[in-house]
Amino acid sequence: MTEAHAKPAGAEGQPVEREIKLLDPRGGDAPGAFRALAALGAQVEPLGAVAQTDAYLDTARTDLARAGAALRIRREDAGEGGPVATFKGPGIVEEALHTRLELEAPWPAPTPPSLAADLPSPLRDHVEPRTWNRPLELLATIATRRERARVRWQGAVAELAVDVVDGTVRGAAAPRFAEIELELVEGPVAPLTGIAARLAGSQGLEPSSLSKLERVLDLLDRRPPEPAGERLDGAMPFRDAALVVFGRQLRRVQDEEPGTRLRTHVERLHKMRVATRRLRSAFRTFGAAFTERELAPWLRIVRRTGRALGTARDLDVLLETLAELAPALPSDVAADLEPLERLVAAMRAREQVRVLRWLTSRSRLAGFERFERFCERRGARGPVRLRLDEIAPGLILHAARRALSRGGRIGADSPPERLHRLRIELKRLRYTLEFLEDVYGRPLRQVIRRARGLQEVLGTYNDVQVQTAFLRGLIERRARRLPRRTVLAAGALLGALAVRGEDARRRFDEAWATFADARTRRTLEKALTAQI
Repeated sequence: MTEAHAKPAGAEGQPVEREIKLLDPRGGDAPGAFRALAALGAQVEPLGAVAQTDAYLDTARTDLARAGAALRIRREDAGEGGPVATFKGPGIVEEALHTRLELEAPWPAPTPPSLAADLPSPLRDHVEPRTWNRPLELLATIATRRERARVRWQGAVAELAVDVVDGTVRGAAAPRFAEIELELVEGPVAPLTGIAARLAGSQGLEPSSLSKLERVLDLLDRRPPEPAGERLDGAMPFRDAALVVFGRQLRRVQDEEPGTRLRTHVERLHKMRVATRRLRSAFRTFGAAFTERELAPWLRIVRRTGRALGTARDLDVLLETLAELAPALPSDVAADLEPLERLVAAMRAREQVRVLRWLTSRSRLAGFERFERFCERRGARGPVRLRLDEIAPGLILHAARRALSRGGRIGADSPPERLHRLRIELKRLRYTLEFLEDVYGRPLRQVIRRARGLQEVLGTYNDVQVQTAFLRGLIERRARRLPRRTVLAAGALLGALAVRGEDARRRFDEAWATFADARTRRTLEKALTAQI
């Protein structure tokens, strides 16, 4: 195999590929590229040539390519290793610099995977949320003759590849092309972009914004359409608008699922859970466009997914709270909390097993696959046959009145349950506004910002109530297994939580006054009447 090197880690600890791609109209002059770089002052160490054959896999719908991702099985004619499976995630392209997630794993099987479930983790965890249970099939075969060199320049170390590429897509051969890649191995990327620009200028190379697969597909006019980016329009049928909103929320679920499975960051599970809640809210907001029977299966599977993530999220929040509040406690008390933190961390690890069991279950995958197809059906007739702009004002006004009415009844002595119900109504209003933001634009964004400010205060207050109840229940159940000093320290933690809750309760009055003032009402009225 090609000389291996560790990929630089990205923001969430996953390997990231950073490479500069230059199209070579001359046909791939490796000795010329080596000499040109040496003339510019770089150290160039030739590493020899290798022939690579890449089998790119995708569904019949090209779900991965549509998302800007790719899955390949690579075989080489040199080296000791066997075939390697590689997943490349959607990336960022800045002129010729490509930055994207790249995951690799050995693929010892003689045949390629037929389903995402056949792949090892973490590749499976990135592919499956896009392909669900759909079979994988050969999309393209790309044969590359590669001349390699190690390049050092101003603290940056890169692997240079001069590639001559032949590709076929389902039997059709693309014209041969050549390109030069400079992949960062270690050090800063800025020197690499600088010397690549000088190399391109001296050799007549062109910056390339396409991967090899994208270029082969482009040459054969086989590139799939860009990911769906439909905007809502007031003239759309209400049912079609609902399906656009459902599809958007589903893509949010898909975007966050890999990180949820792999626990790359606590926010991934949080955002995935929020996406399921937004879906449920969308079902409620746009429910009149469908029969109850149509929405029932999607509501069930989305609700179950949200529940599957709920306990894990509560444990994540508790671990974050322990990390935030412990430093403010006396050092001996903070030290006594360590057994509690270990217990919660162990519970979270066990909960992750349950999360994965549900997310990877065939029933869950099949359900979301069917829901995705449902979201793509446009033009069907439903119970309500009106345009979006005929219904949207009523949806917004209904949600606004409920939130304003609920909040107007909150007093100094109102119990936490009332603030929790207000939080739910406010969240429904905010989601409704965000769903319809395309139609009403800037005025709604102003109201959304005010709603978020109030929601942050209510969210903090609610988190304190949930964590307090959760922690008390945990201590009661596990008191005999924890050191006595830890149980006493947990009391101090509960006290710190109470202080945080009291602070949020005090801030609520100001946040509510800001949200519920006359400006919010005027902004809503102006936005809605302008569209009627």
